[in-house]
Amino acid sequence: MAARDVSTPKETPAAVADLRRRLVEASQRVLREHGPAELTVRRVAEAAGSSTMGIYTHFGGRGGMLEAVYLDGFEQLRAALTHAAGDHRDDGTTPADLTPAEPTTASDPARRASAADPVRRPSASGPVRRTSATDPARRITALALAYRGFALRNPPLYALMFERPIPDFDPPPELRLRAIGMTFPFLVTEIENAVTHGTLRTPDPRRTGYLLWTAIHGMVSIELTHTTRGSLPGWLLGAPEAGEHLFTDGLSLLLSGLR
Repeated sequence: MAARDVSTPKETPAAVADLRRRLVEASQRVLREHGPAELTVRRVAEAAGSSTMGIYTHFGGRGGMLEAVYLDGFEQLRAALTHAAGDHRDDGTTPADLTPAEPTTASDPARRASAADPVRRPSASGPVRRTSATDPARRITALALAYRGFALRNPPLYALMFERPIPDFDPPPELRLRAIGMTFPFLVTEIENAVTHGTLRTPDPRRTGYLLWTAIHGMVSIELTHTTRGSLPGWLLGAPEAGEHLFTDGLSLLLSGLR
């Protein structure tokens, strides 16, 4: 039998980071292939070719492991939104490469405390203020399509991030606020830019951003539910390409109400 990795105090920072990454990736693989019920310490350790001790050492146990998977999902979503924002920047530039934040663990109070950042606008690697009044609907639609694409590519991970498929896993408030701060400001910033240039109207971009996000999230969630069930000939979502058409039509209706 092949020897398993065992975390020791002599591990280098690079080795620690590599093992953490392998454990998170293994967790997401188990989630994707076997479902949330199989996200156990033993199953993930086996999938990573590691030991259960490695999970306890680096994450403090199953709870910390799930928190790391949860946060990594938002890092992936942030990367997708950053890419979409970069494709539609006025100056043609793309954002700097993102450096994912180190996942929070249940066993490290100091690290958890550092995760309690308020919901604020990300740094230069996130959304930016614009100096020209290009079509805001195009940029907001790009972000919304990136959000939808992420969900359709990662249904189990998306469910872990926004639903509660694991009854005993409830991310702490500070971690949830950190996750919101990594993604929600993209939409708020675009709304603020549009208001500045007079192309959208709202007295409260943050509140409007939340309401717009809930509508986007609702359309995506309904489409996801439909894709997991049998076909429904004759219904609006009867064909795969129908989902995107309905999504963009719905988004256009929402944005038209803000003009």
